[in-house]
Amino acid sequence: MLISRQHSKRLCLSAVNSRPNTLTIALQYGVLLLIATAWFPAVTVAPGISVGRVVGILTFGLWSFALLCELTVGRRPLPLSRRGYCFLLVVVLLLLVALLTRTWVVDPAGWSTRFVKLLMLIAMTAVIMTTLRSEQLLNRAFNVVIVSGTAAAIFLVIEQALGISLLGREEMSTTLGTVRATAVMQGPNSAALNLLAIVPIFYLRLREEVRRTISLSLFVALVVVLAAILLTLSRSAIAVLGFAWFAILCGESRKLPYLIGSLSVLGSMAALVPEVMLTRLQRVAEFVRSSGPLESFADVSLLERWALVESGLGVFKDHPLLGVGLGQFAQESVKYGALRQSFAHNAYLEVLAELGLVGFLLFGTAMFMIVAGIGRVIHCFGAPLRANIRGLQLGLLSFLVGSLTLSSHYFEVLWVLAGLSLACHGLAQRRAVFSGQRRIGHPIRHGNRLL
Repeated sequence: MLISRQHSKRLCLSAVNSRPNTLTIALQYGVLLLIATAWFPAVTVAPGISVGRVVGILTFGLWSFALLCELTVGRRPLPLSRRGYCFLLVVVLLLLVALLTRTWVVDPAGWSTRFVKLLMLIAMTAVIMTTLRSEQLLNRAFNVVIVSGTAAAIFLVIEQALGISLLGREEMSTTLGTVRATAVMQGPNSAALNLLAIVPIFYLRLREEVRRTISLSLFVALVVVLAAILLTLSRSAIAVLGFAWFAILCGESRKLPYLIGSLSVLGSMAALVPEVMLTRLQRVAEFVRSSGPLESFADVSLLERWALVESGLGVFKDHPLLGVGLGQFAQESVKYGALRQSFAHNAYLEVLAELGLVGFLLFGTAMFMIVAGIGRVIHCFGAPLRANIRGLQLGLLSFLVGSLTLSSHYFEVLWVLAGLSLACHGLAQRRAVFSGQRRIGHPIRHGNRLL
């Protein structure tokens, strides 16, 4: 499925010489709106129908019509890089494995729900990576990510501080620091993980921004996002936030002013952590050191998570090859000792139990491709896209680490970031072919000027 050099040349020339028409412009704005809705998955237009799903269906319709016109009337090749073709091949194989499991599932309705959700997420990634074909569009997409993430964080802070659910949801009788409140996202833990994925983008954009007004805006937005993450009282979010900042600071080790500034921000944010969060973290330490029977431990959440791990491994042991079927973990885990029907709270364990070793390897390959591929194209672009891409790589790594504590493979944010990663790689490949280079990973120059 690898594309030839001649095919890549035609792809690049068609992208350079094409002029946007009304359909193309509508599709581009539809994709940007689709990216924005990924940070508001719980906002609905009707019971069970989210805004993101409506926008996704409309955008996919526009994309299908535009792609059909491009392939038939324009006679242009598909705007995909080699990595894009390979990624689609892997996820199609993943869907085929999920289809095979349909024959023995005990809950066909749960299987259908999960399969349609996975299919829509893969389609969303395909739409993003084939529509964002220029550096200008990619910069706009990253700006949308920053604005929508900031807006979601503001809503989350207001909900947590006032105990009022916004955007048409039920009123909550909660107060800050005593009870965890829900958010415009799907829950406190998912809200924290979605925001964690964009923290590196905020910081690295702020790091390279030269305009003071925008720098100040990015700094305020970063503080709001960090405050929103802390107010979710998510223990896993604190751990992943530490990982993300450690990865960022590793790149700042030679720049003392930025290192001191980053540590100062972290220290000031740590002083704002609610006391109940410290108590929750202390319970984790007690749980790790506990040598007595786990049933007597007071933190029910930790007991449920541990039981889910044990039951998930039990499910995989009895169904190692193809698993128990997509969407069947909640029912099957109870048979193996789970305290109640629930998701695995671990994306990798849930994929392993539901789709077996075959599905797990395919899913792992797809995730590796979106992270490993983006690292080679960072130096192919100038500012601010270079900072956005570096932040995207760290954000994806943070999200995948956080997936150890959440079933996040159904989160729209993950597949949006995957689409952006593949779109960046596709643009870098087209530039490399256009400039006569054989490999991606070095700055592309035209004479003495960086393209």
